[in-house]
Order: sequence, then structure tokens, then C-alpha cells
Amino acid sequence: DRRYVFWHGEEGQRYTHFASRFAVIAKRAKVPWRCHDLRHRFASVFLQETGDLAALQAILGHRHIAMTLKYAHLNTAHLHRAIKRVGTKTGTAPLVSREPTVSETMVSA
Repeated sequence: DRRYVFWHGEEGQRYTHFASRFAVIAKRAKVPWRCHDLRHRFASVFLQETGDLAALQAILGHRHIAMTLKYAHLNTAHLHRAIKRVGTKTGTAPLVSREPTVSETMVSA
């Protein structure tokens, strides 16, 4: 199916060409990303927004759920915000007194 951005069926050159162009652009922009990092980023955002691990596994084409979890680097910032909202609605002090730092929010699964 050619609707996908990272489709790399029998015509594998398409992905190779995209990956090499991405590398050139990332290097010029001084961004330490590889093309494959986009797949990981998608997995993280998808799981955070939907919570649907089974759907993500199917989209990524993984046989084992453990591999899908490795792709989805879970960000906990949204959990901290949710806890704060509950605290303010119940009249109790929030359990989290500040927004977490970037290093605190990234949890590798």
C-alpha cells in the first residue's frame, strides 16, 4: 500500500532515498536525529494520545508487544498535568508541585 510515508515494500529504494536525504538535512540543521527516530517519535505520540498499544503494535508491524514498548518512549508530563487538575477540582493540594524537567518526563519502556 503506497499511502504510507515510510512505505518500503518491494521498491525499497524509496525509504533509502528518504533516509539519506533526511540525514543530509538533519546534519545541516545540526539536529542529532536519524530517519528511524521519526518512527520512534510517532510511536511515542500515538501511544500517549490514544493509549492503544495493540493498535500501535499492528501499525508498526511488530510480532511481539515488547518490541512495541521499546519504540514508545513514554512521556509522563501529561500524567503530572492530569494529577494537578484532579487536585484542584477536589480542593486538595496537587500531588506534584512543579512541571517535571525534560529528563524527568522521558521514561524508556
